[in-house]
Order: sequence, then C-alpha cells, then structure tokens
Amino acid sequence: MNYDDALSFLTSFARKPPGGDINNYGYDLYLPQVMFNYLSVHEGAREWSAATSRMQEISPLFFTAAWDLCRRGVLRPSVRRWNDQSTPDGCGFSVTPFGRTWLDASATSEFVPTEPARFAAMLKPLAVRLGSAFFARGQEAVQCYHMQCHMACCAMCGAAAESILLALACRVQPEDDVLRVYGSAQGRSRVEKMVTAPPNAWTARDLAGFTVLLKYWRDESAHGLDVQLGDDEAFIALALLLRFALWADRSIDKLASQQTN
Repeated sequence: MNYDDALSFLTSFARKPPGGDINNYGYDLYLPQVMFNYLSVHEGAREWSAATSRMQEISPLFFTAAWDLCRRGVLRPSVRRWNDQSTPDGCGFSVTPFGRTWLDASATSEFVPTEPARFAAMLKPLAVRLGSAFFARGQEAVQCYHMQCHMACCAMCGAAAESILLALACRVQPEDDVLRVYGSAQGRSRVEKMVTAPPNAWTARDLAGFTVLLKYWRDESAHGLDVQLGDDEAFIALALLLRFALWADRSIDKLASQQTN
C-alpha cells in the first residue's frame, strides 16, 4: 500500500464508518481501528493481536493522511465533545463541520484522483507525447485543488489544456510557426484552427467539447474580475483536463499521419 491508499481509505471511513462492533472511544476516527479495518478488508486480518505488527508498519501512512485532512480542515484532533472518552495515545480525530460538508459533497467524486501522487501517475505517461509543459501545469492544477485553491486550479487546468493544444498543433504545422501564431493576437483561437483545418476537421467537435469550459474558467480565473469558482468547478476542470489529455494522446498520431498524406 501507499499514502494514496491510506488517504482514500481514511476518507471513505470518515464518510461512512462500517457497522458492527467498532470502538472509536469518543472520536469519529480512532486510527488503530481504521488501520485494523483496512487490513481486514485488504489483507484478510481477523485478530487484532496478530495484526499489530502490520498496523505499526502502515501507521506512518495513516498518520500522515490524518494530518493532511486536519490541515485541510476536514478533521481535527481530540474527541467529538468535552468529557467524551479519550485515549492518551493521540490516535483519535473528529470530523469538523466543514469536513462533514466536504465529505458529503465529495461522495460522488472518486472517479478522478485528486491526490497529487496518483494524479501524477496518470499524467506522466501522457507527457511523453503531450510534453513536459502539460505535465508541469497539470501537477500544479491538482496541487492547487489539494490546497483548496480552486480558482488557481481552474487557471492551471486551462494552461495545461493550452499546452495540449500546442502539442497537437505542432503535429500539423512546424513548431516555430505554431509558437509565432500562438504569441499573436487571438493566438489561441488561431492555433485551434490549425488543429481543426482539413484534413483534420474530425477533431473540431471533440476539441470544442473538451476545451470550452476550460477556456472559460481559465480566462475568468486568470484575470482581475470578481468570479466565484469553487470545489465543483475545480473538480470538473480536473476531470475535463484528464479526459482531454487521454483523447489527445490517442489522437495525436492520427493527426501526424494525416498531415503526411
């Protein structure tokens, strides 16, 4: 297992604790119990005494995950309320009011990984064709989301999408020409026309579908207007960026082959 596994399991446990005879003392989450439950589900552990050695091995991952959720305001140390039963080991945490809202709101959001290491693992193979600029901006985007900087996340998703667009355009026109056009007035729109011009008109519909919101949110977030971009918009931006990158990775060779025919 790794840190992302621990964070994902801890978040799911906080969102919907399993039933049965579970003693969390006065906490919403008592980490030894969470770790034993993880080992029961994933490694078939049945007896607490037999699992303690393995629990000690994985405990740094769970403690780090709990601290990150504290840092984000989802959890806090200590019991739910004064005078509840506590333990002296510092292993107990409770969900904050913000955390309860966050957990409920993110219950259907697990199809896109929003932890930096896991998101990076999905983007890295795509960077071979889409470029290091795309990868760097995609990583910045998910880091911003992780820190709840939603406007910055939208801006970086838009920037990463533009890096993808440039990579596509460089398959149909010389790179120097693409960069010259990109740096001119209405450069982004003109580069899009490079990608969608015949014989590559088949890209137009998909390209518009992936980029319309990303372009809008990038422009809104990167300029000085008063805009409201929250968790929902930032999450959708990450999802669109990932889908756009996967589509571009599949399509980029087709663009190149058509250009040479």
